[in-house]
Amino acid sequence: MLAKAKIVFLMTFVLFFYLGVILTVGCSSVYYNRLSKRKLEKTMMLAVKGDGEAALLVERHFSIGYNDSNDATIWDTIGAENDYPESQYGLAYTLLDYSHDPESKLRGIFWLYKMVVIGYRDAEEWLEKKGYTLDTAQPPDDSLFPYEYTQLSETELEDCKTGALRGNKKTALILGKYYEEIEINNELSEYWYRIGAQNGNPECQYILGQIMSDRDDQLDQVRGKFWLDRAVSRN
Repeated sequence: MLAKAKIVFLMTFVLFFYLGVILTVGCSSVYYNRLSKRKLEKTMMLAVKGDGEAALLVERHFSIGYNDSNDATIWDTIGAENDYPESQYGLAYTLLDYSHDPESKLRGIFWLYKMVVIGYRDAEEWLEKKGYTLDTAQPPDDSLFPYEYTQLSETELEDCKTGALRGNKKTALILGKYYEEIEINNELSEYWYRIGAQNGNPECQYILGQIMSDRDDQLDQVRGKFWLDRAVSRN
């Protein structure tokens, strides 16, 4: 009877020991990824200047440190724009596996395709699992969109949205101008200019850079300069 009690005691001790280890490691991971206020501000500034690793650190601060998926996605997007592969992969994962709207899924394929182009084998395999090949995932050609932003039918508007989300540069600019000058919706015009900037359209990058530079927020102003510089360097 005594031996049995000792066995039960030892099993209970081992169970609580490993539970403590698991909790300690989990908590350490959370606190390790949390940045102090000063460090967070400094890292955010580096990220909006174009530092991909800094953007990843901020993303982990929110996603692991505070379980804040919304802010995490914001910084994953900034990292992806900074051409940081790990952020592009993380953003594609969020858009493809955690978003339910078709627009997000199309955008997820765009980011995944960008990773395939620079040689990530895992991204290519994931692309195939989603039912795409390199040919079907690549951005559609400009010739498919002989449209003017001043004269868009509902069908043409939807065509432009699909094209832009898949990485076409021309259609994103068309949509930005359409919502800026025809529908007069500043939020949507900026959204499509940003899509165009991500797609590599220098005019969208320049317009977005001007929009962000004119704001009062310092991070926005610095990010605006990032886009203005990119527009000039890649034009």
